[in-house]
Amino acid sequence: MYKNKEAKIKEYKELQKVQSKINMKKIKVEKILVEANEKMKDEFAFVAKMAVEMRAVA
Repeated sequence: MYKNKEAKIKEYKELQKVQSKINMKKIKVEKILVEANEKMKDEFAFVAKMAVEMRAVA
């Protein structure tokens, strides 16, 4: 498959670089998802609090 050892090493390094980039993107996406979930939890808590307050007033 590879004509020489240097070409094999170069391909391996390129593969490692691509895998590293994929992992970084995956981490960024996971961070975005966690932040979105936290924001939704905060919004739900706010809505629940407002509902309790509105029931108390009514």
